[in-house]
Amino acid sequence: MAKERHQRVSYMEGETNAKALINDVNFRKMTGLSRGIYEAELSKRSITLDLPIILGYTILQCTKLRMLEYYYDCVDRYVDRADFEYIQMDKWYYSWPAIPD
Repeated sequence: MAKERHQRVSYMEGETNAKALINDVNFRKMTGLSRGIYEAELSKRSITLDLPIILGYTILQCTKLRMLEYYYDCVDRYVDRADFEYIQMDKWYYSWPAIPD
C-alpha cells in the first residue's frame, strides 16, 4: 500500500477560496462540482510510513545468509572453488566440468 499516493480532499464554496487553495504547496487537482462549489485534492502534509518495510529487508538478508550457509557448509565441500563463478541473491553460477564418456 503506497501511502505516498494518499490525498486529502477539501470542499469549498466561492471562487476566492478556491484560488487561495491553488497557491498551496500541497495542491494537486481542482474540480468544479457545481456553481461556486469546488473539490480540491491536496497531498498530505506529512506521511507516516509505518508499514513493515523493514520486514522485507530482513527477509532478504536472512535468505542471503541461508544461501551462504548452504554454500560454505555443503557446496564448498564437494565442488572445487575454481568452478565457482558468481553468486547473487537468487542466482548461482557455476562452471561445471565436462563429464567424460
